[in-house]
Amino acid sequence: MCIIVYKPAGVEMPANTILKNCFENNRDGIGLMYREKTSKVRVLKGFMTLTHFNKALKNLGRNTDLLNTDVVIHFRLATHGTVVPGNCHPFPVTSSYARMQATDSLVNKALAHNGILMAYAPPKELKVSDTMFFIKKNYKNINRALNGAQGKFVLMEKTKTSVFGDFVQSEGVYYSNSTFMPTFTHHHNFKPRAKANTPEVMVQCCDCGDRIPLSGAFHLKGRDYLCSECYYEMLHDCMELCDECGKIVPASKITYKNRKFICEACAEALNVDWWELQCL
Repeated sequence: MCIIVYKPAGVEMPANTILKNCFENNRDGIGLMYREKTSKVRVLKGFMTLTHFNKALKNLGRNTDLLNTDVVIHFRLATHGTVVPGNCHPFPVTSSYARMQATDSLVNKALAHNGILMAYAPPKELKVSDTMFFIKKNYKNINRALNGAQGKFVLMEKTKTSVFGDFVQSEGVYYSNSTFMPTFTHHHNFKPRAKANTPEVMVQCCDCGDRIPLSGAFHLKGRDYLCSECYYEMLHDCMELCDECGKIVPASKITYKNRKFICEACAEALNVDWWELQCL
């Protein structure tokens, strides 16, 4: 799932207990970015333990006025790519995977992402994340690409920090989802703990039909959800989501028509050849 924490300038840093909640629910590495006095964006990442991260944040606070600085922190829960320091977010906006994976860099702009970029699932042999693959394909026009991309993003540039997608705001800090909350326990085994004496809301997995807790489900679109087992099966078997009917089908059965990724059944039902329309 991952979570992005964006603290704008003038807002206090989140409490240590909140940062701990973020890590407990997203344990595959931490990274951060902030704007230096030169207006360049500093990316520091690859903190694989909370202790390592807290030490780095404390050292940073000695030399940087964190209160009056935009700070973006990303806690990773891996879906694509290996779990290594270099695959932590944020990533410099560049065409070079090597530069993206640098654990200490000074750049013009950098990006943190929360979500799944299904249209940018990288070849397994690259061992990079979907976010890295997305950046490499769109680094020249990253702002335009972000406006139509799946997921939630924070883009930090020399003069501004931009948020894309719906974020939760608490005490002036923006969170890309609710895994910062103490009642949320979305660990790797995906067995959330319900609040005491509160009935858990249940939903049905649209693939296998099992009933699962809403807090442990992956939302696709509308009222469609996936259980964690079907979700990761979809990723590992190179399955894709049809933008028209919402069904999950093999990637080989997906085609791009009418500016959507649709399955063969929907393409046949539409009975429209997009390229022929362009020739009219």
